[in-house]
Amino acid sequence: MSIEPKHESLETATLLVEEIENHKGELAKVETPLFPAHIYKILPKFLRETCAFFDQGRDKDVFLASTLTVLSGCMPGVKFQHDGKTYWNNLFLFIIAPAASGKGKMNYGKFLAQPIQRRYIKENDLKKEDYQSQLSLYRATPAKDRLYSAEPLEPEYQYLFIPANSSSASFVETMARMQSSILFESEADTLGNTLKQDWSGYSDVLRKAFEHETHSQNRKGPGNYKEIEDPCLSVALSGTPGQLRGIIPNSEDGLFSRFMFYYFDGDEEFRNVFGSKSKPIPYSDQLEPYSKELLQIYEKCEKWGEVRFSWKPDQENQLQDLYEKLTKYYVRSFGSDVKSIIFRSAIIITRIASILTVLRTWERQDYSNNQQVCSGKDFDIAVALAETFIEHSMKMHSHLLKRDPTDVFPLKKKQFFLALPDSFETNEAERIGDEHSIKDRTVRKYLRDWDINGLLVKLDQGKYEKAT
Repeated sequence: MSIEPKHESLETATLLVEEIENHKGELAKVETPLFPAHIYKILPKFLRETCAFFDQGRDKDVFLASTLTVLSGCMPGVKFQHDGKTYWNNLFLFIIAPAASGKGKMNYGKFLAQPIQRRYIKENDLKKEDYQSQLSLYRATPAKDRLYSAEPLEPEYQYLFIPANSSSASFVETMARMQSSILFESEADTLGNTLKQDWSGYSDVLRKAFEHETHSQNRKGPGNYKEIEDPCLSVALSGTPGQLRGIIPNSEDGLFSRFMFYYFDGDEEFRNVFGSKSKPIPYSDQLEPYSKELLQIYEKCEKWGEVRFSWKPDQENQLQDLYEKLTKYYVRSFGSDVKSIIFRSAIIITRIASILTVLRTWERQDYSNNQQVCSGKDFDIAVALAETFIEHSMKMHSHLLKRDPTDVFPLKKKQFFLALPDSFETNEAERIGDEHSIKDRTVRKYLRDWDINGLLVKLDQGKYEKAT
């Protein structure tokens, strides 16, 4: 059977290929690290088994990050102390990648929590049915017989997931009715468009929710004052770099440091999506049993009540040492305005560890202790994830949202960087460094730092080029 095309071939095909080749390399691909592969072997059973359905690499990472964020909104009552303040385990995640790059795998994290959402929808339907029955009875009662009875009030409906296109007033009302809520949106421009219409209220809600700060909101008319104490909100967003700017216009915006960023450029090759060998069983079918299990975890946390998570003393010492080093390293590389990223990462790492710890408790089915302490495995996983998220945040900071990163360099260091050609070798850099009175050892250190931070691309041993 012939499968020759019925239409004529493009006469300009060769020219088109040449044009594509000429444009290759104009936009430098930004390399960001994957989560360390070994952590997938030591994850709690629920995460280890669900992550196993996805291919190694970005797909698996995106699913894990989104699932952790969804889980952070499905464990009501889990809290911890940090710097003299009480925090809950709610995470903020932003996955950034070009269109059609595979970031849609994050939606399967939301899929796991759909049974919880359906539970609330069913409860809301029953509330609405009961309300309408009471209202009909009230209205059927003669006016003289209902002089001293109040008209039934419409119930407060509850939802786990809050739509991203909600107004700030509606958002606050929905969040106020729940112990913990989730804002999940795989198309970030939906939220971006909402923020354009209602920026001041919405942005403030998100900032305060991360820190569980009391949020007050007043609208015209009687009875429209709303206040939420200790708001608990988890946020999972994905979008393109352009969509990000519609939500977080720059790295100085207070929202930036509140998010875990996961940023990648996507594969250049077309993945195998045809035929029975690509994915014989849909992800949703594979994950269905685990979505039911998550509903059980959610209900167990509701009954468990208040749960206090803490680090072991030696873990606290290790974290203190780690974050002191991270602060010095990244401030030296990027400037003092990145300190907020590191400081809030110390909250994020504790939130991640608390989620992992609750999943371990679920495995053991031992809820006799409301004081939960981090295990060694979960400490290692949390550190590995937090360090990776920090690196992604720094890439976002320098490549997408930040002004010229060399603006924070001392004058001599900036002059040296600007004097380097677009492509060079180490010995040439050392020669240029000598012209600027910079020692060879310092030059090599600069090259290593700039390679890690994305200012340089290491082509081969001793060969570099400036990132565009």
